[in-house]
Amino acid sequence: MNPMSVSMQAFVERLQAGATPADAAVAVGYPVTEVERLLSDQRVRLALAAAQYPAAPVGRDEVIAQLDTDHALAIAEGQAGAAVAATLGKAKLMGLIVEQSKVEVSVIDRLSPEAARALLGEIRRELEARRVAGDPLLVGRPPLRLVGPT
Repeated sequence: MNPMSVSMQAFVERLQAGATPADAAVAVGYPVTEVERLLSDQRVRLALAAAQYPAAPVGRDEVIAQLDTDHALAIAEGQAGAAVAATLGKAKLMGLIVEQSKVEVSVIDRLSPEAARALLGEIRRELEARRVAGDPLLVGRPPLRLVGPT
């Protein structure tokens, strides 16, 4: 796709500033008969859409702020489900809710007791190192107690 011409970009900028399509076209040198062609041009449509829907938040704080905004909008619109979804999203992001999954490991069943103890020792050390280093899933929790063969 070719880049937009300077006059097309000026047309988009005037539309974004609140001008009617006809006024914007005439102001930048297009005849009124070109308005429909300009509005259907993919480059113009993409530029208008990009301005209407800015880039998504990129950091944790921005995402939390967006979720707060989404929650307020959902409440204002009477959308309880959307409000709950925003609240849950924020809680997960803040580490208040941790989704857990059950992992079955059948290899341990075939290990000797010595090998199983050694493996559990490695897992304990790794989890403790992550907890001390500030892993958000482990911070504020007591050291994990893994039960294995005795």
